[in-house]
Amino acid sequence: MVWSVKIYSVKIGVDKFNKIMGDISLISTVFSSKEDNLSGEAWDIEIFFGDKPDATELDIQLRLICLINNYPIPKFKIREIFDIDWRKVNQEAFPDIFIGRFHLILNPTQKEKNSFKNIVYLRAAEAFGTGYHNSTKGCILALEYLKKRSKIDHLLANGNKCLDLGSGSGILSFIFCRLWPSKVLATDIDPVALDISRQFAKENYLSNRVTFMIKDKISANNKINRGNYALVMANILANPLKKLVNEIKKNTIKNSRVLLSGILVEQLNYILSIYRTHGFVLEKKWILGHWVILLFYKP
Repeated sequence: MVWSVKIYSVKIGVDKFNKIMGDISLISTVFSSKEDNLSGEAWDIEIFFGDKPDATELDIQLRLICLINNYPIPKFKIREIFDIDWRKVNQEAFPDIFIGRFHLILNPTQKEKNSFKNIVYLRAAEAFGTGYHNSTKGCILALEYLKKRSKIDHLLANGNKCLDLGSGSGILSFIFCRLWPSKVLATDIDPVALDISRQFAKENYLSNRVTFMIKDKISANNKINRGNYALVMANILANPLKKLVNEIKKNTIKNSRVLLSGILVEQLNYILSIYRTHGFVLEKKWILGHWVILLFYKP
């Protein structure tokens, strides 16, 4: 016998709800809410338990999470499930994602032979960055924009490369490789995430195109830290983006592009001011829900 707890229309703090509840459950899933509206994206989280969860204890847990993080308190419902097809649950929980020309397949049981160039294989809930989050979606749209307008083609043709800071699952590096023939250095502070992304690179036949490295090793490696990147991507958070501005400036060439995401709408002017002060010029911005994606160029 299995019990389901469904938390409805979570707009912020999805990762935190999912992680905390997932630690004590059989399996947890996240999917788009049917109650989504113009005020921004919303997600439903469904969590499965082997024993009936205590409604009062669950309510207290949710309220504590919301109080500590200043989140709105979501509604939830507990129901009993007598027979459950876990394979079907997994497939429904992580449907394919279509962003621009790209087809992101998150279910490892699926294989698609057609349009290989536009397919990226990932597995949900293993590392940050699967395409569900608006910050990731916006970055993919920005990369398509760059390719369509051939903004950096000539720079990459001259042997310059791409740097992916905070690469997570590696999704942006893989999208880059589908669009351009150049190589990517993907970095992260999490060694587990890097191990997962290396496996994803193999599954996408990109191991020879993407090099993964712990972030702390970059500054000490002169071969990497020599300022020849035509594109720097950083889908992280506003505070790390502030700290990285000097490193990004030092490692980019003239007419290069810098793609930043993980920025909340209310943090837009703050990040704009910092990067403009360091000589970067805003080329284009995207706003998806609560999140902003910024594309700068370096004169």
